Amino acid sequence: MLRWIGQLYARRIVNVNVNIVLAGLLALPPTLLAVWIAHRMGVETPWKITLITFVTDVVADVAIYYTLHWLANHWPALHFLRRDHPHKVHKAHLSFFKDATLVQVERAALSPILYFLFLGTQHVLMAHGWHPVPATVIGFAVGIGTARTLHTLWMLRQERLARLARLRVERLERNERRLKTGPARAPNTGAAQPPAPPVPPAPPAPPAPPAPDEVSPTAASDRG
Repeated sequence: MLRWIGQLYARRIVNVNVNIVLAGLLALPPTLLAVWIAHRMGVETPWKITLITFVTDVVADVAIYYTLHWLANHWPALHFLRRDHPHKVHKAHLSFFKDATLVQVERAALSPILYFLFLGTQHVLMAHGWHPVPATVIGFAVGIGTARTLHTLWMLRQERLARLARLRVERLERNERRLKTGPARAPNTGAAQPPAPPVPPAPPAPPAPPAPDEVSPTAASDRG
C-alpha cells in the first residue's frame, strides 16, 4: 500500500498538484499571520490588506514549493519510485532549478486567474463586512481550486503529447531497423536440428481393368 502511494506520488502530474496545494496551504498560516498583524496595527483599507496578502503569499508559496518539488522529483531516496513508475514523463535532462522553474512558469501563466479569484473574493467579502481572516480563507479556496483544475488539464495534455511523441519515435526507429536488417527471423538457438524422417515410397498403382469390347489373346485362339 505504501509503495503504491509512493509510486502514485512519483507521477509528475500528481506530485506537482499535491506540492502546489501543500505549498498553498503551508503558505496560508504566515499569510494569515501577516493579515492579522496588519489588522491589529490598524490597517483597515481593503486594498492595503489585499496587497499584504499577495506579497506574503507569493514569497511563502514559492519558497515552500521549491522545497517540496526537490523532495518529490530530485531527492535521491525516491529515485527507485520514479524509475519504476510506468507512466512517468521523462525529464531527467532538466536540473532541479530548471525543472521547478518550468512549473513556476506554468503557474505564472495561470496566476492571473488564481489571484483574481483569490484576492477578488477576499476583497468583495471584506467590503460586505467579513473579517479579513475568513475572507482570506474563502478566497484562497476558490482561487486554488480553479487554478489546480486548469493546471491539471494542461499537464494531462502535455503528458498525452509526450507519450504520443515517444511512440512516434519508437515506431520510426523500428521501421529504420527493419529496412536495415530485413524482416524478423526466428532466432537461431545454436542447437543441432534432428534430420527429417525419410518419406516412404508411394505404393504401385493397380493395373487398369480391360475395356468391355476388348478380347484377350487367349479367348481369340479358343474361337479359332
